[in-house]
Amino acid sequence: MTLTVSELPQATDSGIPAAVAAPATSNPSKGKLVLRGIDKNFNGSNVPALRGVSLTCEPGEFVVVVGPSGCGKSTLLNIAAGMIKPDAGTVRLDGHRVKGPGPDRAMVFQEHGLFPWLSASQNIAFGLKMAGVPRSERDDRVARALNMVHLTHSAQKLVHELSGGMKQRVAIARALVTEPRILLLDEATSHLDAVTEARVHANLSERAGTRIVIAHRLSTVRDADRIIVLADGRIAESGRHDELVAAGGAYAELVAHQLA
Repeated sequence: MTLTVSELPQATDSGIPAAVAAPATSNPSKGKLVLRGIDKNFNGSNVPALRGVSLTCEPGEFVVVVGPSGCGKSTLLNIAAGMIKPDAGTVRLDGHRVKGPGPDRAMVFQEHGLFPWLSASQNIAFGLKMAGVPRSERDDRVARALNMVHLTHSAQKLVHELSGGMKQRVAIARALVTEPRILLLDEATSHLDAVTEARVHANLSERAGTRIVIAHRLSTVRDADRIIVLADGRIAESGRHDELVAAGGAYAELVAHQLA
């Protein structure tokens, strides 16, 4: 869908109330993501981005993907989101084949992509307004999302008044407000300080829904249900933090490097 500037909400729209409610949740029985035999090779590259990757994420599971730059982390999330088609293999969400992007999956990138002429709350509400969600429901959902990322008191600030970390949190709230079954975060908390990042992840863990996160700062995601280590486009290791540290492999080296 293509929108002209005249079709976008203007900065004169009134803001939302600062009321705080319980976090919005998606259906806890939904959100099973299954990737089978995923291959991807981009034109002009002799090195496959992904090779034979198979991964099943259960409903509500918190999965972290780590690995060196260029190992295929972002490609994996883009394929899960339906933004990139694999050369081979399949992606299914709750038994249905993923053929493209959909509202049941929300992806947040490192770059926030916010509308600079809108306030934080208006950016978060934008998709809901375009979908015709009633104003009262829109306001309630935006308030809950702001609370989850600890930005309730910054709801009326314009983008230029927000720090880099605050902008990332607005982008996360914009994804949360749609109540997706799958939340995909591609280094979406990289500009947050360690304490704020940990608080945001703790709040995200309270909502129903599957979460797949690419992260470099391991201290804030060590409580993930599962950690996937990618290397050269393949899954090299998979397990919980303590298991992978005890195994003494690539993940243990990353931890020793960051947490020493």
